[in-house]
Amino acid sequence: MPFTRRSAYKLSLAISAALLSQLSAAETPTGSWSCVATEDGQWDCGGPAPVAPTPSAPRVPAAAGGDETGSARLAAPTALPADGAAAASPGLDAATTGADDGQAGAALPAPETPATTAAAERSLTDVDEETAADNPYAHLDWYPYPEGEQPGLCRGRYIQPQLEFSDSGIPFNLQPVLIAAASSQSELGGLTQLDGGVELSQGGRQLSAEYAEFDQLTQLIRLEGRVRYRERGVLLLSDAAQTNLNNLETIFSQSQYVLHPQHARGYAERILRLEDGRIRIEDGAYTQCEPGSNSWRLAADSITLNTETGFGEARGATLEVLDTPVLYVPWFYFPIDDRRVSGFLYPSINYSSSSGLDLAVPYYFNLAPNFDDTLTPRIITEHGLMLENEFRYLNRWSHNVLSNAILVDDDETGDNRWLLGFDHEGQPWKGWESFVDYTAVSDNDYFDDLDPTNLEIGYRSHLNKLGELRYEAPDWSFTARAHSYQTLSDDDKSPYRRLPQFLLEGDAPGLPGGLDASYIAEYVHFDRDDEDPLLTAFERMQGDRVHLRPGISLPLANNWGYLKPSLSIWATQYQLDNAPPGFDDKPTVTTTVASLDSGLVFEREAVFGDNRYRQTLEPRAFYLNVPQEDQDDIPAFDTSELDFRYDSLFRENRFSGRDRIGDANQLSLGIASRFYEDSGLERFSVALGQALYFDDREVQLVSEDNPTPETQTESRSNYAFTANWTLTEDLRLNHDSEWDQDSFGSVAHNYRVTFSPKDDRMLYGAYRQRDDVREQMDVGMRWPLTQEWNMLARWRQDLDRSDTLDALVGLEYKDCCWKVRFGYRQWLKDDDGDRVEDEAVLVQFVLRGLGSVGDDETTQFITEITGFDEGKDEEF
Repeated sequence: MPFTRRSAYKLSLAISAALLSQLSAAETPTGSWSCVATEDGQWDCGGPAPVAPTPSAPRVPAAAGGDETGSARLAAPTALPADGAAAASPGLDAATTGADDGQAGAALPAPETPATTAAAERSLTDVDEETAADNPYAHLDWYPYPEGEQPGLCRGRYIQPQLEFSDSGIPFNLQPVLIAAASSQSELGGLTQLDGGVELSQGGRQLSAEYAEFDQLTQLIRLEGRVRYRERGVLLLSDAAQTNLNNLETIFSQSQYVLHPQHARGYAERILRLEDGRIRIEDGAYTQCEPGSNSWRLAADSITLNTETGFGEARGATLEVLDTPVLYVPWFYFPIDDRRVSGFLYPSINYSSSSGLDLAVPYYFNLAPNFDDTLTPRIITEHGLMLENEFRYLNRWSHNVLSNAILVDDDETGDNRWLLGFDHEGQPWKGWESFVDYTAVSDNDYFDDLDPTNLEIGYRSHLNKLGELRYEAPDWSFTARAHSYQTLSDDDKSPYRRLPQFLLEGDAPGLPGGLDASYIAEYVHFDRDDEDPLLTAFERMQGDRVHLRPGISLPLANNWGYLKPSLSIWATQYQLDNAPPGFDDKPTVTTTVASLDSGLVFEREAVFGDNRYRQTLEPRAFYLNVPQEDQDDIPAFDTSELDFRYDSLFRENRFSGRDRIGDANQLSLGIASRFYEDSGLERFSVALGQALYFDDREVQLVSEDNPTPETQTESRSNYAFTANWTLTEDLRLNHDSEWDQDSFGSVAHNYRVTFSPKDDRMLYGAYRQRDDVREQMDVGMRWPLTQEWNMLARWRQDLDRSDTLDALVGLEYKDCCWKVRFGYRQWLKDDDGDRVEDEAVLVQFVLRGLGSVGDDETTQFITEITGFDEGKDEEF
């Protein structure tokens, strides 16, 4: 089960030339109107035979070739070249290509040869005749879209004639070769001449020229005048070609090539097929830009392609952007098919005010089909030389990635700095799943100073050290887990580690009487760094927790309402260490959780103006009863208080985790209304709710914001309100808020508006506010100014502190074969507990078919801003 190759290795520099090996991989057919070639390449001539002219064929578009002339045809068992690199060439990112119109061989007109099949004509039926007649690139099979019907950035597309393949079951190299020409003459043992539109075809391969001659003595075939070689997905145009049947060497002069599936094209002064099967392109170029455009191209003095090993070698290669050389590589090694090959990936270049210039050049090692390695040397001007490495291993049941990095004697800190990461996903046995997410770094500032370039590791304030084994059955599951952390902020307390955790969860539906049963059983050992100076004596407690929660419910529902009574037992026992004086080190909590959830659904037809809707009215009542249990001596290992929202009114516990079960004797009331269109689209919904408390809530959670919580004595909660409005198919508004029970004044509210049509446009704005806690704003956009130009921006602001948390503004230019991004980013980062501003200039080039050159952070950040997945962009 091999890895797929990295995207940067999908470069297929001039791989179309590899297909030329098919012209000489077997003995090339020859013949005349009076002779037949045998399998060994010799001639069997039985005397002159009359030429039988065939009816004139109708003319087809220039891309297919055609001429109104008669032809003589002979059949020979000799084969045209055997299958070569065509089937093995890798699928490139969808793109179009072309040669420089001013270069050699760039303006060859289509040869006037006899029509071969009606299929060629049928394949072009969707091309407007007037458009095809005015098309200067028809000889490259390139046709512009009709006016007003251009689906994307590319102005046209490649349309190849449909070649007919033989289905006779005869091996391809034994299929007959058909030869046609307007006139021919031959001398026994001497020279055979074919003139007036020469065409050789075998199966789905075609070779045509204005003139051809075969020297029976030297075994040389020479073709002249608008030579064309074509097979499925491949087109080659040349001024002249020569093949030696003795050593199978073939030379094409003044050539252009087209790869239809990859939308790739190029040109070459000469293309040679060597005796050992290698292909050499001399003074050639490769691009994926459409004909008439040369936004970028890769030119080389010499390109050698080896279809046996699947790699190519370029010497004197130059990357040109807008006809300007931007990168010169004396020697370049690259793959030409889907086989992974060792070599350099594209560099990453970044500059920031804190780190200076950051240049990373990764090298990929293809070690085996199921494991590989990427070594990335980095030079960071403010820190020094750094090495990053990523090793990937795949077997029949797991996928594994080992990441590490080392920087010796940091120029800024003087310390050795390192990173170690391991990711694993597997299915070791049937029904079992395994998972590992482990990351460790040398210091808290590692990600701020040395953000990894090619490692699949992102920044988090607490780095995971997690291992998990899980079994999943239809009605139950079992999980064994070990979970630790590394804290990267001096302001954050070290979290509790679960070393280990065992969890069993299940359901037993369909019991007698319509009852459903459920159960949870858990054991966890909690551990933390008790030397952390930020911890209080209460927070330094550690220990074991055993939790059991069996339950039963009776769901009753129909299309107008539902009723669901539930009863469960909450039982938790602890064995604590480091308990402060006066605290019980073996506390136990056992209580019942009883609830009754009910609701009704009313419907009516509603009319607003010219619009008709199906409106629902959904009252809901939820009663919850949980007797109070003293839990003051229990630490909060994995528990926090949930935010107050409409949905939280109907939960059985106001705390997350299993260290607190909130005492309750309350009735939550809510009412919701929804408006549906006939299509089923929910146009608008609104809901309002409040909880009525019949007893005080004594169980509370100590926190930094509330170190001495008091018993909640209110007889009712604040109001929870939520609304969602789909103004149009592309514009949505979401709102959640909390309102004071007495004054009905706002306590907290969140707004988000999103405009996201089914194109590249994206605009959103979000605002979050809670009294005396936070007030923040987040705005992001991706907006096309024209079909080629996009504007990108994001701004996150802490309105309470008047700080810009993160901001970026940039421009993106994009056409059929490349894109370029320019951006400026400013953000806040933590530096020894202080918030420090940093800034960076971002530049990235994305060349269609060659990958990206520049700062990879640009793509990651743009995706974070807009949610736009470039992998789904059909143009790129």
